[in-house]
Amino acid sequence: MFPLFVRAVALACISLFFNNMYAAKTILKGHFNYDTDSIVIVTYHPSPINCIDSRPERIVAKSDKNRNFSIVLDISKPESINLMCGESWLFFSKFISPGDSLYFEFDTAGTTISGRGEDAFAGMFEFDRIFLTKERIAEMQGTLEKLHDTEFAKYWSDFSDSSIACYERIFAGKDLNPALKAAIYNEMRYQAGVNIVNYGWRGRYAHEHIFETPGFRKYLNKFLISDPAALASSYYVGFVRNIVRYSAEPMGGRKPRKPNFNQMNERCRVYDSIAKTLFTGEVYDVALYSFLQNETESLEHLKGGKAFDTTFKKAQRCISLFAKGFHNKRYLHSINEKLTELSKPEQDAFNFTLNDFNGRQVKLSDFKGKVVYLDFWATNCPPCINELAPMAELQKTFEGSDVAFVSISFDNDIDAPRKMINKYSIGGTHLIEKRGFASDCAKHFHVSGIPRYILIGKNGKIISNDVPRPGSHPESYISNALIRAD
Repeated sequence: MFPLFVRAVALACISLFFNNMYAAKTILKGHFNYDTDSIVIVTYHPSPINCIDSRPERIVAKSDKNRNFSIVLDISKPESINLMCGESWLFFSKFISPGDSLYFEFDTAGTTISGRGEDAFAGMFEFDRIFLTKERIAEMQGTLEKLHDTEFAKYWSDFSDSSIACYERIFAGKDLNPALKAAIYNEMRYQAGVNIVNYGWRGRYAHEHIFETPGFRKYLNKFLISDPAALASSYYVGFVRNIVRYSAEPMGGRKPRKPNFNQMNERCRVYDSIAKTLFTGEVYDVALYSFLQNETESLEHLKGGKAFDTTFKKAQRCISLFAKGFHNKRYLHSINEKLTELSKPEQDAFNFTLNDFNGRQVKLSDFKGKVVYLDFWATNCPPCINELAPMAELQKTFEGSDVAFVSISFDNDIDAPRKMINKYSIGGTHLIEKRGFASDCAKHFHVSGIPRYILIGKNGKIISNDVPRPGSHPESYISNALIRAD
């Protein structure tokens, strides 16, 4: 009897192990019917921490001589994935379920999809075709300039409803994973939600109390739901992070104020109070992590200065106090890792050698004795293009100083980036790295997404591996780097 019981338990455990292993084994295979780059890259955010830290999980594969590739993902829930070949997007923000096994036939005329999970994936491509038309995309992009206050909020609220209704029609009669459908719908819902909350933050300059305007607030409140399942959507993570941050920030003034570390306790108390009012459970954890992560990163621009040690100890006590509120300890672990990393001595930056747009070889060490604001970008990256005008303004601010602006383009040739540089009158040194994310530069600087900005001190050591973008005003970081004694 006893051996039989042991055997039954053993068989059950083996069965459970293999079932879980099978569920987590998610396969992407494909074939290119045209000559293309052999490097294939999948990126996704397995947890809200990856999303907030802008550190996507990244899997790199190489297609064989017959232009076939195969990638295995280890996932436990629906994930939004992006697929690139070289520097070209094959698709982005498409959800896949654990256990899916998909085959893609990429052709210049389009993409054919087959295998387990094809109904959902093909449905997402169909949605792009019939809903995200060129006209609608142009309309969406124009809302910020053409619509105001409640009109803007209403547009995006209606967008949420109509996009989900479109998906309902596409998925009608199909037997899909309920968690996958919910993830797709939340992605649509909170693409709208995050646009509304971001508009409210921008609009505060003209209307200081826009968040409290009844018409605007009516639409914003539609999205104020504490839903842990929605954390599979990067838009929902962004919404949670931004609604707390923007509700807490003082009104007025176009540039963010320089962090006052003497007020950190009070600032964190306000953030925490708002987060607790709006969210519970792991959604509260995401809100808490967002503002503690922001406070931790704000310490980077003091590193190497005389006040760093004292300020760091005060900040560490404050952050550790509020971090006790996490329900899920992985968030606490990540915050502690960041504090530990901040306390370590700065590391030497990777001394790359790349060609500029004129074919001249340039090394990072050529700029020793200067503060280097290093930029990774590409012309097929809309957020990168959005930072070009602010970059031109940032360069004017530090004109004549010991700051070197160095840009590394991940484009396949120099024509497109040169055109953009000339259009926006961007100065500095412009380099090309055609291997993109597969390059040594990307590896050594941990670049898994663009745009990415890195600050390097006069001594050639990394001050910040993720300094604010030009449009997010990194002036205080750069100014502190200029005056510090290396």
